[in-house]
Amino acid sequence: MAATKAPSRRRTSTPQERAEKQAARVAELKGQFDTAVSQLVTTDSWRTMLDGAIHFHRYSFRNMLLLLSQCPHATQVAGYREWQRRERHVRPGERAVWILAPMTLRDSDSDAAKGSADQDDERRRVLYRPVPVWDITQTDRNDGKPDSVAPGAPRLTGDAPTKMWDSLAAHAVSLGYALERGNTGTTNGWTNPDTRTVRVSSALDDAHAAKTLTHEVAHIQCAHVADMNEYRQHRGLMETEAESVAYVVCAVFGLNSAAYSVPYVAGWAGKNPEEVAETIKAAGNRVMAAAKTILAAVAPTDHAEDDQPEQ
Repeated sequence: MAATKAPSRRRTSTPQERAEKQAARVAELKGQFDTAVSQLVTTDSWRTMLDGAIHFHRYSFRNMLLLLSQCPHATQVAGYREWQRRERHVRPGERAVWILAPMTLRDSDSDAAKGSADQDDERRRVLYRPVPVWDITQTDRNDGKPDSVAPGAPRLTGDAPTKMWDSLAAHAVSLGYALERGNTGTTNGWTNPDTRTVRVSSALDDAHAAKTLTHEVAHIQCAHVADMNEYRQHRGLMETEAESVAYVVCAVFGLNSAAYSVPYVAGWAGKNPEEVAETIKAAGNRVMAAAKTILAAVAPTDHAEDDQPEQ
């Protein structure tokens, strides 16, 4: 009788090999981020990024670009087990979308992933580990029923979404500014840091008035009005930031400002692709930070609680 062949065992990777593999994945994702930033040189690409911010405003600028570069149509992502908790399942064969999640380690913790550490201070290091997520379009409901189709967003004309004006007005007041409607000359609105006043044109429809108020609140949130000489020197950058924030916040409320916001940003971002690229790269992190802060205070209840922790 022939000798029985012992079953082969799969070799277990060592901690060092796992650390090297993770470091390589981190480097790959950081490279994808750099590439995504370099592609934000056209207004259309900037708009695509802002569309992503509507859904991923709680994520970092880097992770939002990583999500969109791997899955441009993504709107809602979660881990495998999180989708199971929501009574959905990832379809077989769907490829994960990878983002970077921060971990803070003390010096006494494992140094296995030391190569990917950012020094924080003498006692702590921030490491980034790759985390797989899947978009909702890569999942199905466990009960087999189809998903309902969300209605289209309202246009910029007509009424503003319910409570949008009141919520933003309250936020402006919390920032120390009084709000009024009235004559604004040739502009839709303005912010006067000397009198601590925001004025929105009384000639605007409610929808456009709400968008204008969002733009002015964004100027305050981004500290553009803290130094008006600085604002005048970098007006293109600051107007790009304020309108980009307004686009994201309006969209979360269900107000589609693209017809106004996209040409507005195009006019302020720069005169050539190089200027546009420089403006957009400088604005990205501040736009996301300001949009997060404003939405945390004013977002409608069906958007206020994001299912994902901040990444």
